[in-house]
Amino acid sequence: MRRASDRWPARARGAAGFTLVELATALFVLGLALALAAPAMPRARTGADAAAHALARVLDRGRVAAMREGVEVSVEVDAATGEFRVLAPAADGADSVLGAGRLPLDGATRLESVQGEPRVGFRFGGLGRAEGGPVRFGDAQGRGRTVTVNRWTGRVRVEVE
Repeated sequence: MRRASDRWPARARGAAGFTLVELATALFVLGLALALAAPAMPRARTGADAAAHALARVLDRGRVAAMREGVEVSVEVDAATGEFRVLAPAADGADSVLGAGRLPLDGATRLESVQGEPRVGFRFGGLGRAEGGPVRFGDAQGRGRTVTVNRWTGRVRVEVE
């Protein structure tokens, strides 16, 4: 009579491959690591959050340009369309456009000046001081974000409402 061990030969020393237990353990450890890392991964921004962070990046660049060049830089934003321009004084007295573009305002996301003006303006001095804002973004899901600029340091912040 044959024994059960005769039907399944033992793994020889030096044989390549993994056992089922080794594979299951590796998959468990990998799954655990992914479960712990998932909350720390950045999520795609949408709506008011995306628009507010886009404006914060534009303002940061304007502030850096002002400090680097030692001149006053202004950022103008049209509240209705989300179009912006970054301006610096030129040698001939006119304003030089350092950058322009459009904030990601979808149909449901709106930009509101706290003062209620149709155009929003920010100014950054050569030493980092700032004027302007705050600006509020709202979307259809009820999410709100406010972009503020510290008048003494020029630091831009996006605050969750």
